[in-house]
Amino acid sequence: QNLPEGMVKELFQEGRSDTLRGHAFFRELGESDPSMELNLCSQAVTELHLLAGDTIFNTTSKVQGMYMFATGLGIYFYFLPYGTTCRPSRERSIKPKTKRHSLSAGSILDLLVGPSMTNVQRIDMGMAQTMLDAGEYLAEPALWVKGWRYQGQLQALVESRALLISIEQFFHVCQDYANIMANTVVYARCFVQEMNRNSNLSKEVTDLPLAPVALVGAKSLKPSMSGRKVQPVTR
Repeated sequence: QNLPEGMVKELFQEGRSDTLRGHAFFRELGESDPSMELNLCSQAVTELHLLAGDTIFNTTSKVQGMYMFATGLGIYFYFLPYGTTCRPSRERSIKPKTKRHSLSAGSILDLLVGPSMTNVQRIDMGMAQTMLDAGEYLAEPALWVKGWRYQGQLQALVESRALLISIEQFFHVCQDYANIMANTVVYARCFVQEMNRNSNLSKEVTDLPLAPVALVGAKSLKPSMSGRKVQPVTR
């Protein structure tokens, strides 16, 4: 016998909302409109049950959305421009444990991105890695940047449970809540503006979160997006 639909939605909300609220935007969303959070958790969020070594996404994967770790541990690998070094850790919503590697042809890259890269691309390529604990997230730009592509590879290090926030389903749910949609558009514009500023300064584009302090500062900026390099998602 199937459970009533309302009960199923409540179970999904109970099991997923705590993880979602690890992100300030989704926490504010849930506090401002619990009914929206109820539908978000049941319609736009998918649970992924992962084994150690499972790949969640890489640079060739179809972009589906943003990922949040509910339990377990993940590791994110991303490439650095030739000749650069890892910049010092700064305050983020995740606390990155970052290391730099010097890689050459035929090395660990086969395990990370497969053999599709040429030997020229492999030689002396810099790579960084960041660990993700439960409650941490990755690939938020997938929600806000039209045509986003994953910039690295995310894997589970141990048996883990992660949440996928689907791009299409998230905006489908938002369409039924005018106030939420308006706030979402403003947030997306601020996010893209701050992301462009960061990429201009560091010359790096990754799936890592923006610094919370910087993003708070971006909210005070005018929403004009003139001269932006990337476009916010519009649905």
